[in-house]
Amino acid sequence: MAGISMAGFRVCGEETVGMRVMPHPAVTVGLEFGACPLVVDRAAARQQRSDLVAGFGHVPVRVRGENIECVEVRLSPLVAPAVLGTPLPLS
Repeated sequence: MAGISMAGFRVCGEETVGMRVMPHPAVTVGLEFGACPLVVDRAAARQQRSDLVAGFGHVPVRVRGENIECVEVRLSPLVAPAVLGTPLPLS
C-alpha cells in the first residue's frame, strides 16, 4: 500500500541485539510479537518494555532485547491518521 513500508526482525538465541531508532520523516511503529519484550531506552535512562511509536521529531532511542520477533512499520504523514485512528499532533 502506498505510504506504508514494513520490515520484520527475528533474532533467536542468547545474544542481545540492539539498534538505534533515528528520526525519520514518517511515523515509526514497532510491534513486538515474541515471548521476550523489547526494551526501549529513552532520554534520561528511562526504560520501557513495550511496543514503540515514534514521530517525526523524536529524540533517537535505542531498542534492545533477546529473542526478538518484531515488525517495524513506517507510515507516511498522509496515511498515519487513518491507520492509527487518531490525528497526528501538530507539534
